[in-house]
Amino acid sequence: TLDFSQEYYFTSELSTILESLITLPKLNDFSLSCGRNFNPFFNPTLSIGTEISKLTKLTHLHLNLSNWRRYSSDLTTVFEGFRNLFNLVDLKLNLSYSSISSVEIVRFFEVLQSLSNLSSLDLNLSACCHINDNGLKTIADFTGFGLLEKLIYLKLDLSRMQINNSSVLPLMRSLLLVPNLSIIDLNLTSCHFINDDFIKDLENLLMTKSKRPKITIELQQTRVTGKVRVVFDAVTVSYTHLTLPTIYSV
Repeated sequence: TLDFSQEYYFTSELSTILESLITLPKLNDFSLSCGRNFNPFFNPTLSIGTEISKLTKLTHLHLNLSNWRRYSSDLTTVFEGFRNLFNLVDLKLNLSYSSISSVEIVRFFEVLQSLSNLSSLDLNLSACCHINDNGLKTIADFTGFGLLEKLIYLKLDLSRMQINNSSVLPLMRSLLLVPNLSIIDLNLTSCHFINDDFIKDLENLLMTKSKRPKITIELQQTRVTGKVRVVFDAVTVSYTHLTLPTIYSV
């Protein structure tokens, strides 16, 4: 585990540290926290992407880029570094409060198609102010979700984003195309435009699927009232927390 989130440093320093990891041939679990403290006159994303791509034995990767601010390059250079991680089964990527765009997120999912063993994905986009409803629809329009054949577990944090029913539902529809996805853990806390219609539409969508993953949704500080009454086999719903599928209760 490397944590640089509290330090101000240069790309060359980061490169030197990451390059040293290549000497650890059996390294299979790696965690890196960077944050906002890069020197803006250098290209940190290129360094991270280049060096991580050499860690081909990794099976677990946790990359924390929370509070990332755009400087000389975008985050697609980091994502491109994932392409060589053929053994990766578990990926945690924290981009909360960052300046990432929807186009970059689409590129991220494109790269995931190269990771044929990936079974668990934890993606944190909380408070990403550059991704709005249109941006979320752009992600939903990505046509490669059906190719993520090994993905079983998805945790997706969309909390504190300015999004509503009209963009989240298409995204859920696209995620349901992932063929072996068994669990979706979705966080919509403080998405103030999400309301009861979203729950109705989501349950109607699930009714059309013969194979349904278990879906858990955090709904604190939304407009979901808990008054919508939709009966579905085996689900529990409360004012702040929703698990699908089950019998609705208030």
